[in-house]
Amino acid sequence: MTSLFGAIAGCGGNSSGGKSPGTETPPTNLVYPQTTIAATIGQPIASNTPTVTGTVTSYSVSPALPAGLSLNSTTGTISGTATSATVLTAYTITAANSAGSTTATIQIAVNPPPPSNLVYPQPTIAATAGHAITTDTPTVTGAVTSYTVSPALPAGLSLNASTGAISGTPTTVTPQATYTITAANAAGSTTATVQIAVNPAPPTNLVYPQPTITAITGQAITTDTPTVTGTVTSYIVSPALPAGLGLNASTGAISGTPTTVTPQATYTITAANSAGSTTATVQIAVNLAPPTNLVYSPATIAATITRTITTDTPTVTGTVTSYTVSPALPAGLSLNASTGAISGTPTTVTSQATYTVTATNSAGSATANLAITVASFSVFTLLDLGHANSLAVMRLQPTRLFTQDTSGHWALWDYTATTELASGDPATLGLLYPYPADMAGSVLAIGTANAVEIRSTTDGSLITTLTSPGLDPVPAAAAWWMLSTDGTYIASGYASGLSVWSTTDGHLLFSRAGDYSRARAFAAPGQIQIALGPAGANVIEIDSVPSGTSSIGPAFTANFNSWFTDGSHFFTNTPNLSPPLTPRSTTSTPTQRPQFNKACSPSAT
Repeated sequence: MTSLFGAIAGCGGNSSGGKSPGTETPPTNLVYPQTTIAATIGQPIASNTPTVTGTVTSYSVSPALPAGLSLNSTTGTISGTATSATVLTAYTITAANSAGSTTATIQIAVNPPPPSNLVYPQPTIAATAGHAITTDTPTVTGAVTSYTVSPALPAGLSLNASTGAISGTPTTVTPQATYTITAANAAGSTTATVQIAVNPAPPTNLVYPQPTITAITGQAITTDTPTVTGTVTSYIVSPALPAGLGLNASTGAISGTPTTVTPQATYTITAANSAGSTTATVQIAVNLAPPTNLVYSPATIAATITRTITTDTPTVTGTVTSYTVSPALPAGLSLNASTGAISGTPTTVTSQATYTVTATNSAGSATANLAITVASFSVFTLLDLGHANSLAVMRLQPTRLFTQDTSGHWALWDYTATTELASGDPATLGLLYPYPADMAGSVLAIGTANAVEIRSTTDGSLITTLTSPGLDPVPAAAAWWMLSTDGTYIASGYASGLSVWSTTDGHLLFSRAGDYSRARAFAAPGQIQIALGPAGANVIEIDSVPSGTSSIGPAFTANFNSWFTDGSHFFTNTPNLSPPLTPRSTTSTPTQRPQFNKACSPSAT
C-alpha cells in the first residue's frame, strides 16, 4: 500500500509549485482611469493605464484606436499623439489570459486644434452708403467651424458664418466703430477686429431750375432752389453773389433783392458732404431798374420871349442815364440830358404844345408830358373883361389873365387867344370886400365862405376845395390866407394857429398852434416866412413846406414894416428918439423924429 501511494503522489508533480493548469482564472475588474478622452490633433494625450484583477497575457482593442494613438498589448496603456480628427467613438479594450478575458469601454474623440492667427486683409473699411464694398475674406490657422461678429455689422453688410468674409452694400450712414470677429471650433477660438465706417455717398446731379438769372436792382428775384441726389451737409458759392443776393448754406437756394448793378458772371455752387462734392453753375446779371414816376412840377410852362424861365427840374424814381424830348423844345429852351431840367430863354413865340420827356436807362424808360407856351408882349390886344364893377385883383401870366372885381365876380382869360376860359360869382363880404382871390403857378385860388376853391389855370376847372373857418377872412375874424408864389400851397393864419394845404389835392400839409391872426407872411416856394407872429415882434419864423419844420431867425432891431415883392428881404422902421430942442414942460416926453427904413434878409438882421 505504501509503494502505491508513493507512485500516485509522484505523478502529481511538485505539490508546493504553482497552480496546476486546470486551476488558472480569467482576469476581472478591468478599469481605465480616463473613461473619456478628448484628444487634440498634434497634442499627446495623457497615458491612460488600466487596473485589472488577475493575470493578463494580452490586451487588444476594437475598433482600432484613432490614428496616432496606440494600445500597449502588455500593459493595456493607451497613449500617443492623435493625427486626425475623429468623432467621439466607444472603444472596447479586452484583457485576456488562457483562462478567459475581461473588457472595458472608453470614449475617445480627436478634435482639431483651436484656430489661430485670424487676419483680415482690410482691417479698416471706409464704406459708402449705396456702394458695395470689396469682400474682406480672412486668413486663419486651423479649422474653423463658425464665425461670429459683435456688435452687429452696419445695415447692408454681413459676415459669412462659414468663411468669415465681410461683404455687402451698406445702406445707412454709420460712424466708425470696432467690430470683433470670432473664429471658433470645438477646441477653442481666436479673434480679430475690423474698423468700419459708412459714409454718405458724395452728392451728384446738382441742378438749378434757373441756370440764368437776369435780376433788376431793388426787385426781389424768384428763389432758385436746386435739386440734388444724395445728402448735402453744406453749400458754398464762388465768387460771392452780387450784393443783396444770398446762398442758403443748408438748402442751396439763391434768393434776395440785388442792390448793385453787376455784369453777367458765372457763379459756381458746390454741394458737399464728408464723402465728396458736386457742382453746378448759374449765370447772374443785375441790371438797373427802369426809371419810374417821372414828374415835372409845374407840368405847364407859360413862357414869354426874351424872359428866362424858372428851371423846371423833374423828380424820378430810379437811375436815369439820359433824358430826351419830343418834339424839340421851343427855340431858346433846352433839356439837360443828364438831369432832365428844362431851362433857357425862349426866343420865338410858340403856341401851346405837349412835349414828351423820356428818362431812360439800360432797363427801360419812363415819360412825362409838359405843356409849353411861349407868348410875346410885343402885340397887345384890347379885351373887354366884362366886369360891371371896379377891379379888385388882377394877375398876369404869359398867356393867362385873371381878374376879380369888388362884387366878387372873377374871370380867367387866354389873352393871346382873346378867349374867356372860365368865370364865376362867389358871395362877397360887402361892396368893398370880396373874398380874396389870386393866381400863381398853375392854379387859381378863389375865396368863398369858409373855403377856397383851387382851379386850374389851363381852363379854370375845379381841382379841389379847401374848407376851414380860418379860410373866411372877414375883418372881425382877424384871419387871412394866401397862395404861395409858385402856386403849390395855401397858407392860412388865424387866432388859434397856422394851417398849410397842398393845392395839388387839397390835403393838409401841417398846422401849428399860436396866434397868427395879425402876422405878416410871405408864401415863398418851399417855405412860408412869418413876421409879427407868435414867435415875437423882432424875429422871423420860417416854416418849411411841406414838412412843417420850423426855425426862428436871429433877432432884429426896430419894427417890421413890409416884405420885398419877391420875399428875399424885408423893411424895418427905426424911430429917432432924440430929445426935443425945447421942452414945453418939465414933464414932456421926447418928440419922435422921422423914421429910418432898413432892408433886412429874413434869416439875418
